[in-house]
Formats: sequence, C-alpha cells, structure tokens
Amino acid sequence: MSPGKGDDALLLLLRDHEVEDAAPWLQRGGVTSRKHLLDVTEEDVQAAGLPTFVARRFAKMLEVLRVVQVLEESTDVPEIVAAMRGHAGRAGVQAAGCRRIRLLMPTPEGCEYSRNTNGEALSSCQSAYAKLADDGVDDVLLAAMQMHTSSGEVQRLACRVLSFLLRVDTISVDIAAKGGIEVVLKAVEAHGSSSGAQEWGCIALGNLATREDNSLAIAKKGGIQAVLQAMKAHGSSAGVQRSGCFALGNLCAWDVWSNADNQAIGGIEAVLKAMRDVSSAGVQESGCLSLGKLASNNADQRETIAANGGIEAVVKAMVVHGSNAGVLASGCVALLSVSCEESMWGTFSFSGPGAQAAIRAKILEVGAAELVRRALAAFPRHEVLQSNGKKLLGTLGQFR
Repeated sequence: MSPGKGDDALLLLLRDHEVEDAAPWLQRGGVTSRKHLLDVTEEDVQAAGLPTFVARRFAKMLEVLRVVQVLEESTDVPEIVAAMRGHAGRAGVQAAGCRRIRLLMPTPEGCEYSRNTNGEALSSCQSAYAKLADDGVDDVLLAAMQMHTSSGEVQRLACRVLSFLLRVDTISVDIAAKGGIEVVLKAVEAHGSSSGAQEWGCIALGNLATREDNSLAIAKKGGIQAVLQAMKAHGSSAGVQRSGCFALGNLCAWDVWSNADNQAIGGIEAVLKAMRDVSSAGVQESGCLSLGKLASNNADQRETIAANGGIEAVVKAMVVHGSNAGVLASGCVALLSVSCEESMWGTFSFSGPGAQAAIRAKILEVGAAELVRRALAAFPRHEVLQSNGKKLLGTLGQFR
C-alpha cells in the first residue's frame, strides 16, 4: 500500500491489530479508510485467501470497529458502559467509550452555580456526575486504565473523564477506595512523554487532593514528585503547567509538606517557573491560586515566595492580564495570603511584625494597591475579586 493521508491512517490501524498483511488485498479492493473498512463482510474476508491467523485477527478488528461505530453514535451511557465491559480487552473500544462519555457529560464551564442557605457553592453538574457514577462509569474507567496501562490514549481520556467526576466529594471517596489514586499516579508516571496524560492526570490528582485524606495518600505515594516531574518534562505546555500548579496548590492546602524541606522538593520554584515561562491566562490564574495556598498558615513559605520573586510574578500576571477577572481575582488571593499572618481560608490577622510588615511594604512598592483598585472598579460583580481585593487593601492599610 502506497499510503496517502487516508491510507496512512488505515495502515496504522492495520498495524495496531497486527493485520498489515491484509493491506495489499484491501488496496486492490479500493478500501482506503476506516469507513470503507466497515463495508467489508465476513464473507469477503473468507474469500480473500488470507492466512488463517490474519483472517481471524482481521475479523476481530472488524468486530471492534463496529462496536466503536455504535459507541460513537450512542447517547445512552449504560449502553456505553456495557460495551466497555463486554470488550474490556480492546483498547480501541475503551478509548472510544471514554471519548463518547466525555462528549455526553456536562463540563464545569457549562454548569449553573448557586448557593445554599449556608453560603456554599452548588453546581448543577454534581447531580449529572453522580448519575454517571451510579451507571458505573467510574468502575469502567478504572478497569480500562488498569488493563491498558501501555495505552497513553486510554490513560489520557479516562483521566479526563475522572477529573470531572472527582469534583463530587462522594465520588472522590469511592474512587480513592477503589484504588483510584494508585491508578492515576501510575498513568502519570508511565506516560511521561504524553502531555495529555500528564495534564489530565495532574488535574485528576488535584481534584482528589481536595480531600485531606486523599492528599496525604497522594503525597505518601510520591504524587508531589510525579507532578513536579510532569511540569519539568513539559515546560512549554500551558496545559501541563496549569494543571501542575492546580495539583500542587490543592496538595499544599492540607499542609502535606509540613515535614519536608519545601525548597528541596521544589514546589514554589516549579509554580514560579511556570508563571515566568508560560504567559497564558490559565497558567497565571492557576499559579496565583497555588501560591495563595502555599502561603497559607506557613510563614517560611510566605517568605520564600516573597524572596524568590513571587510578589513580582503575581503583579506581572495581573498587569498582563488586566482584562481577565479570573487572573485578577487569583492574584488578589495570592497577595492576600502572602501578606497575612493567617490563611485566606481561616482567620485574618491584619497586623504582624518583622517579615510580614516587610512583605506588605514590598507589595505596596510594586504598585499592587492601585492595580487592585482598578480591578475592583472594572469587575464590580465578581464576588471573589471584590471580597479578596477589599481585604487585601485593608491588609495593606489602603482601603478607602
């Protein structure tokens, strides 16, 4: 087969199923794409005179392709789950199932948010994600990842779907109990060259780490080092840097590094490097939030952030992305956490001696107060920005 674009994709498919010996026969019959391949019947295969072992493999390939075709058109999640279970050994079916579930499920960007009587944020997606888990989606995802450890595509797609499901606390508990932490970590560690597997694996770890018990388990199993390695290996990838910052921030929120040399681990340095090297708004927002959590309730880490250019990095992000409310809000969060004696997630102490006073002076020196005032004026309805921006100005003695 002398491949053109379509032929090349077909040849790769044949090689994947170890039936490339059928290529000349297909070429003579004018079969040049997967779509054409689906028109081949069992009778055609039997009449082709192919070696017996090739004919058997070819028939199995056609079976898989037809299942994949059904999955690509299905809108019924239980049907997709059943197909994935029925063809558990076929990486192509697992990848197609993951891809289809991802297309059918709502994404956080499409969710509607409200608050309950306690002021807690509620997402319309949570009930949809819970229904997917009830249909067995989490089980087939973990099974696919465990069976197809060498498939970067299966690992990437499954981690992506898991990352959404893990936003629901009860699902996070269940997935961790089923060995999900180990499964996701193995995906990240085994597919270091795949930016997609690294990106979505880090997001899945970050969502798992919103629970303290999960966060501690991830840290003990080498998860922090795995995230740092992903960021190091994919330094120019905005997706990996953003998700790495996100994961590190959530891991640090529970003080899992309290017994380790944080500078030796390189968490703060990794976040600051990401912010210096990748200018995208997503990386800057995630980096600022991560710095905010790193600074929480930890004087040494606040001072390390300030001493290593963290304040300047946050202010630069807010200047460069001055029209992005998310970056501005996360910048206020970071500066507030660095400047206060306590966490933004706890009780603020707006006064403090020594190093904290010096940090606040540095924040004022780089012009953050005026920057925050402009942000507050530009986005009067952004709750996070308004709340943290005003608290920051109060901390700095600049609220008026």
